[in-house]
Amino acid sequence: KSPGARLLREIVIESFAHESPLGSEQQHIDSYYEPGPDVPANIDSYDGPSMHALCRCSNLASVRLFQLGEGNAGIDGQEEEYVNCHTSGELAYHLVKQLPNIEQLYLFAHRVDANKLFVLPMPKLRVLQLYHSHSYPLDKLAVNPSLTNLSTLLCHPHALEYDDEQTGAYIRLEHLRAICRSPHLQNLRFLRLRLTDFGDRGAKELVDSGILKRLKLLDLQGGCITDEGARLLAQCPDLKNLEYLNLRANAMTSTGTKAIKDTGIRAELTAQHTQVPSGGDEMPEYLFEGDIE
Repeated sequence: KSPGARLLREIVIESFAHESPLGSEQQHIDSYYEPGPDVPANIDSYDGPSMHALCRCSNLASVRLFQLGEGNAGIDGQEEEYVNCHTSGELAYHLVKQLPNIEQLYLFAHRVDANKLFVLPMPKLRVLQLYHSHSYPLDKLAVNPSLTNLSTLLCHPHALEYDDEQTGAYIRLEHLRAICRSPHLQNLRFLRLRLTDFGDRGAKELVDSGILKRLKLLDLQGGCITDEGARLLAQCPDLKNLEYLNLRANAMTSTGTKAIKDTGIRAELTAQHTQVPSGGDEMPEYLFEGDIE
């Protein structure tokens, strides 16, 4: 309620307190709060009542950076090989829509409604990082006309889970193609799409679309690019525009890794495997190299 919130520039929420309304007999919680209209009466103590209150704040127009969950924001810093998450992102969309001038958005959270988030008008957004999600509708992001300033897109999905609708990677060829061909994402310079299954078809799309002319970082860790895809990338003169290429945990042999090394660009090529999705019931192990909770 403070008018001073209008001066706030950054919000970083790594976790939520476990809180119950005054008068309840809930045990093993952190604190109690006075019930009011800003927190629904049926909210569980472990579902972040404080986040519900924050979503009703009308003084956040000056916020430029928002982070939800624990993680390394941006393209710098060392990351754990297996990233973990304990934060719910169900209310992320409802808060972000209160931030019309957001420039940096870091979401390390489960159950983010990316279908709604990716179509929000965010004309000043420069950095978008979404980790641990089961949904990456990048085709919707690509047609959002307000995202002309987006320069950094960083995605690392949740470990693969089987259900009736999802039988493969969460980031697929149609998503990569939408990003590469988007008329609105012409300022994109740093692209991270991990745990994918587009393989050599994706490598061909990267070359054919011309996006390598402007990228500075390309991170495709956890994929199925083979020696053929490595050859396509290595033979593209635009690849040398990259300052860093991450093809860790793909499906190349020494032939493919040598082709990339011979270009002279800085590249991460360790932990290659032999797993290529076959369309059957058994999925490659690399698709499970994300948060498992």
